[in-house]
Amino acid sequence: MNTKTNQNDPEAQEAALLLAVRDFMRLESAGGILLLGAAILAILMANSPLASIYGGLLDTTVAIQVGTLAINKPLVLWINDGLMAIFFFLIGLEIKREVLEGELSSFSQVVLPGAGALGGMVVPAAIYAWFNWGKQSLPISFCTSVYLKLQRADTDPKKVKVTAD
Repeated sequence: MNTKTNQNDPEAQEAALLLAVRDFMRLESAGGILLLGAAILAILMANSPLASIYGGLLDTTVAIQVGTLAINKPLVLWINDGLMAIFFFLIGLEIKREVLEGELSSFSQVVLPGAGALGGMVVPAAIYAWFNWGKQSLPISFCTSVYLKLQRADTDPKKVKVTAD
């Protein structure tokens, strides 16, 4: 069979494309590559003349309705709330699998990733504290005022003193 006729055949081109996509999706890094590509595309669109189209896409209302129960929210909220919850749920399942039967099943294998995870939380908090030490932020003052309002009238003076400082 002549290869030039195969290249011009739409069915052969479609089969080759499907095979290439199937091979790509079998790669372990396929999800990360797609995520990186989507993030780059979103950054480029948000910072280009297409920003209004991108904003319109994010503001598009997406609805789910079962009988009289309906949830109508913009696409950006579905992404931020729904898809991110699913993402972190899957990450939690993956970590659980690794701890139970994978590469994190022994203590010696957990030490380095655990130290990295702890550092990933402590270092940003330390940087934030370094730049904001002594400043009272709005969320802390708001939470403190709500805490004090919810306390009973016979509140321990030490609690008031600690939260007032």
